[in-house]
Amino acid sequence: MNLSSKPIPRAFTLIELVVVMIVMSIIMAITLPRLSNSDGRKLQNAADELADMLTMFAHHAATEHRPIAIWHDYDRNWIVLLVMDIDPATPNDPPQWQIDRFVQPIKLPDSVDRTTVFGMQDGEAVDFQRWPIATRPGQPRTEIQISFTDDTGRTKTLLLKGHSLTPVQLDNAAETSAIRLAIDLDATGRRQEDW
Repeated sequence: MNLSSKPIPRAFTLIELVVVMIVMSIIMAITLPRLSNSDGRKLQNAADELADMLTMFAHHAATEHRPIAIWHDYDRNWIVLLVMDIDPATPNDPPQWQIDRFVQPIKLPDSVDRTTVFGMQDGEAVDFQRWPIATRPGQPRTEIQISFTDDTGRTKTLLLKGHSLTPVQLDNAAETSAIRLAIDLDATGRRQEDW
């Protein structure tokens, strides 16, 4: 009997097992925080979508001849862009608020309770579940602030100034000071300064 021709059973060495365990622990260290923070990502995605909607709102308000509005659909917990338009099914009726068919409604994450969605117009709280925050063609646009809070207490606040085309996201009080304020360089004697 020739012993050299017989296959030797192969087993994992201790070093191979340790290497596999180290690699697995690194993968878990990378993956687990991402899985546990998915609600935070959903909240940030909703804030980013709202920023896009507010940008469209500002663009429409500057270029459209029709009134445009932001509305919180309380039943579905959506934020919707509305346009005052004639319903094609009933063309003889006066214009009504219609959902803008070119801008998708924003479905707020399940972690956001519908009672934590707030709107402000020119610094005053508005119930934009009942009455949309609207513009009037030919009139200056008002300042709009919308905020919502999830069940862990994280709040996202977006501010669209009356003269701005893009909103600013305010996550804490320190960021409110980062908003640019208009300065009259002629009135302050600084018209020769670079800006």
